[in-house]
Amino acid sequence: MDRFKDEDLLDPPNIEQDKPLYDLTASAETPVPRRRHPWYLDIFCYPANRPGLSTLGVMVGVPLVLIGLSLASYPLMPAAPILIFVMVPLVMAAVAATVIMLLYFLWYLCTCVRDSAAGGLRAPETLGQTPGVWELFGNLFQVGVCVGLFLALGSMTYGVSRGPIGCSLFCGILVFCFPLCLLSVISVESLGGLNPLLLLRNLVRVFLPYCGLVTLLLVLHGSVLRGMGLLQAHHSLSVPWALGVAAVEAYLLLVSAHLLGRFSWKNRDRLDW
Repeated sequence: MDRFKDEDLLDPPNIEQDKPLYDLTASAETPVPRRRHPWYLDIFCYPANRPGLSTLGVMVGVPLVLIGLSLASYPLMPAAPILIFVMVPLVMAAVAATVIMLLYFLWYLCTCVRDSAAGGLRAPETLGQTPGVWELFGNLFQVGVCVGLFLALGSMTYGVSRGPIGCSLFCGILVFCFPLCLLSVISVESLGGLNPLLLLRNLVRVFLPYCGLVTLLLVLHGSVLRGMGLLQAHHSLSVPWALGVAAVEAYLLLVSAHLLGRFSWKNRDRLDW
């Protein structure tokens, strides 16, 4: 308040010292980032930066260490029963850490979708955006309702369908519509994104590119499921292999979040949210 005195108001303006709070001559548009590699290679580099790899490291590393310590303590319990006072807290800590990491990872996936929808090409830094408990559970509720709705509709098909063809067709429609519904909920940050009229209008506007997006997502995650099936068929899906598959799936989930957000960015003039 000392700056605005009566005698200062009578002085002539000094252009060099009294700079405006906002530079009106600056361009309002920021340059759009460009991919360094072809898009079919660059999308797999999306999590391959410090924020993305550190998030994956914490997500996989913390529960893995606690679970490993718990499993290592179990064979020693017959020889030293007192270790139960060590194993029980370790198991509880492993469960709590796994739940917290999953909540944070889900929040980070939604953040990746929104950042990619704004033009981002690499996993965002979120050190200054630590989410609160209510934000984590609110995000879980919105995404959980979307996922639960589609699972409920899928399970209902077995009771109302009159044959495998009708059931497969309806389940295929659900799988086809799920990415757009999830993108809508994340973009709107509300269950209002499940409005059927809104979804249908957007689907009609972006039908052809959306078909390509769904195909790419099916190829990515279908490959992981196929690999799990092959491992299980050869009786080699042990705990280390399962953790490795989970790490690959977590990496591909970040890639998928980027694909959803990038799809929204490319069709921002046609999508209505």
